[in-house]
Amino acid sequence: MGFEAREADSREIDGMVLEVEKAMDEGAFGLSTGLEYAPGANANEEELVRLCSAVANRGGVHATHVRNRDESYQSGFSEAFRVAEKSGVRLQVSHAVPKYGAPAEAVDWFLEELHRRSSSINAFCDVIPYEWGPTALTAMLPIDLLGNTPEKLADLLSHKSVRRKIRNQERPFWLLFRDGLWDRILLYHAPGFPELNGKSAEEIGDYFGTDPFNGLLDILAREGEQMFSVLIMGRIKEGNAITKILQDERTAVISDAMSLANDGPLADIRWSPGCYGWTPHFLNNYSGTGKPLSFEEAVRRLTSLPASIMGIADRGIVEEGYCADLTAFKISEIEEAATLDSPCEYARGFDYTWCNGIPVVEAGVSRGEKPGQVISRG
Repeated sequence: MGFEAREADSREIDGMVLEVEKAMDEGAFGLSTGLEYAPGANANEEELVRLCSAVANRGGVHATHVRNRDESYQSGFSEAFRVAEKSGVRLQVSHAVPKYGAPAEAVDWFLEELHRRSSSINAFCDVIPYEWGPTALTAMLPIDLLGNTPEKLADLLSHKSVRRKIRNQERPFWLLFRDGLWDRILLYHAPGFPELNGKSAEEIGDYFGTDPFNGLLDILAREGEQMFSVLIMGRIKEGNAITKILQDERTAVISDAMSLANDGPLADIRWSPGCYGWTPHFLNNYSGTGKPLSFEEAVRRLTSLPASIMGIADRGIVEEGYCADLTAFKISEIEEAATLDSPCEYARGFDYTWCNGIPVVEAGVSRGEKPGQVISRG
């Protein structure tokens, strides 16, 4: 279907079900949906139930970025629970912390629903241990524009009527845009404007001699073919909400990031500090004396809990016969070096690591070994 802004018909859903079944038979662990983004936002509940039923029949998991986590958080989370109940699929609610715009009671409502539904579904969730979150700048565009080529989009962005349409969206991707909280939105990566990386939307507006909203759209228009590589960072969550959800034993922790290196072909890629520092950030801020989790429980949230949610049978705990993926460190010495301003910095203190029983880091130095392998179901 590409980026067509419409629901799938029955024939197309039949085809998608076959693709899901084929992928599961080839070793996939389940299905991931991104319902707040195009093109996933076009999927209706019928389609989701059909696809998740195929996953459930093969013992898989549905990991979902729900449709809404701000003002309409109840409908977004409820849809995920209903799809699990109708299909029988195991559910993982991705980064479940409500976003800016959700009322204070949203966290309690979600946790109560997670408990209430546990009698009928097998449901878990996860959190990103940061208040700031990254996304593509193109996420601020209405879904019906995203089917255009970058060249066509750049041309459309030159029209005042198109910009008015973008500004007047009924539900923008972040309510930070609607409410004009420009100091909470940073440009994080723009290939054609490296001098603006780290600047706030307010500063970008000043740079182009316009308001913050039009300044961001000017970035997209001038990036052209590279517009989908432009990233922004928003302060979209509150720390107390992260803490509250972490106190539920079914909450795992994720980086919401990718594996990068600060040398070689990946050196210039910026996504978030989490790419390099999410583990010490989580352990130092959320575990230990006076923190929501004990150190031992925090380690479980990073290891055996996600392994069991995904159905990985031979990893996640230290036991004879399991794959020896191990890291040795002193709790007092681990440190997150990555920051918003300088995200490509390796964490410090994780001096010894083994992958599948092979030493890969010793005394903080990579041995150059690459014993990792693709993990599949079954």
